[in-house]
Amino acid sequence: MQYRLDSVSRQLAHDLRRASKESHRRVAIEACRFALDHASVDDPDVLLAAKTLASAAPVPDDVLARVRSFVHVTDERYLNAREAEESGQRGAGGWLESFGRARAGAAIAAACDPNSLSAAAESVYEASVTVDDANDLFRICLSIVQSDER
Repeated sequence: MQYRLDSVSRQLAHDLRRASKESHRRVAIEACRFALDHASVDDPDVLLAAKTLASAAPVPDDVLARVRSFVHVTDERYLNAREAEESGQRGAGGWLESFGRARAGAAIAAACDPNSLSAAAESVYEASVTVDDANDLFRICLSIVQSDER
């Protein structure tokens, strides 16, 4: 299966396919941390889901639904702000911040996927687009996966 991660870090995507489920989960959690560190997310459900994932507990369905709703609403905010800016409306802007928050929420939601490989690949991809240069994220995740090989 092809993941969006393949388009931004072919090496990490390749190594994840060979890694253990435990490494997948550790990578997904690290991606979530990275995304939250680089986006201004203060939504209590997103933060609760991240904390729950970090504790290796399953995120309750109702919390995950609210995280997905946060992503949807924040994506809409981002798209509307970007369109307003592109059409030259005064005071428009802030779309990049909304984009980052939406992607951080999407990283958390992706990390909840029961398929550990999908959870890792998609959460890393979403986290990677919260910054201009995701090489630090890729290095961290590669070190997790490579430590699994030793």
